[in-house]
Amino acid sequence: MTKTISRVVAILFVVAFAISVDASSAAPHLGIEVGEPQIKVIDGPDDDGDLRISVKVTVKNTTETEMNVELNVQALDRDNFEVFDMFLSDAVRAGQERVLTDTDYIQERTYKSVAKWRVEEVTARGGQPNNTVQPSTAASRGKRGRS
Repeated sequence: MTKTISRVVAILFVVAFAISVDASSAAPHLGIEVGEPQIKVIDGPDDDGDLRISVKVTVKNTTETEMNVELNVQALDRDNFEVFDMFLSDAVRAGQERVLTDTDYIQERTYKSVAKWRVEEVTARGGQPNNTVQPSTAASRGKRGRS
């Protein structure tokens, strides 16, 4: 009986944390505003039928702390199945806007099957506030503020 309860609890725990959070609803609570993904074909198809694409998403940090932002951009087919995904990440300074972008390869036939691109998941972790003195480095250098 105890093994069964443990398994059920373990499964519920995994399910609770595996469910993806919709970026549009989660991001404002994180202090991050996320725009819609923009996709551009850079070149191709090559001899293997691959296209080189660029994906970009504009992100705004509305907090007073630098945030390390990670996004999962998904490509969905007409039946809402994921056919491609890509991760973007970078630090965004407090109160600033930044464009996160990267390139990747995708099969041309897969690209043509995409009906919708979306930011599926957003993770934001705070760094050091942009306006605080970091005692160890500031004292050793005799300077105030961030270097």
